[in-house]
Amino acid sequence: MREISMRDTSMRARLAVIVALGVAVIASTQTGAQQMYRWVDQDGKVHYTQNPPPRDAAKSVQQRRLSQGGQTEEQMPFAVRQAVTNFPVTLFTAPDCPRGCNEARALLAKRGVPYREISVSDEASSETLKKMTGDMRVPAILVGRTVQKGFEEGAFNNALDSAGYPQTSLFVGKPPALPSPTPQPKPAATTAAETAPPGAPGAPGTPPGPANAPQQAPPAK
Repeated sequence: MREISMRDTSMRARLAVIVALGVAVIASTQTGAQQMYRWVDQDGKVHYTQNPPPRDAAKSVQQRRLSQGGQTEEQMPFAVRQAVTNFPVTLFTAPDCPRGCNEARALLAKRGVPYREISVSDEASSETLKKMTGDMRVPAILVGRTVQKGFEEGAFNNALDSAGYPQTSLFVGKPPALPSPTPQPKPAATTAAETAPPGAPGAPGTPPGPANAPQQAPPAK
């Protein structure tokens, strides 16, 4: 009886160790699935890792966020990737439109549509909304060049259908969000000299001389 009891205790201890190891593996997998690093080594070979690359071994590093299913933009289903490339989706929302904006987000999530969201909360975002949709109404959706102002489920679905987005999500969990557009630098202000006609005083390529100098008459023959 004593020998059987010792065996039972040993088996229970082993089972406890196995369960603990399994939990640790699952936890580490879930943690690592939140991000991925794409980096190029000195030989030009591309690597995808969950851990940061060595500093001296990488030429360029890009950190990419993953969805709950672990997909990057390059790993999107083909139909979604084609639609995103040809007809990217931008959703304009505002902090004071919880109902319509939440319904728009829910529809996009249901269909698994990756999109970028712009919250209209300052002058710059208001100008962007006005420029891209021609109105100040939110929510507003931009599917490629198609604009839908205000949330209407039928109109939203028609725009997404025409762009080729699947009617049901192909992702496990939340689809990846699209990156925000990179702001373009403002052109430098031009000076009066740069806009002056060729040959005018101060124009580029014109020799310097006294301003308003009188023209000399040609010598008499």
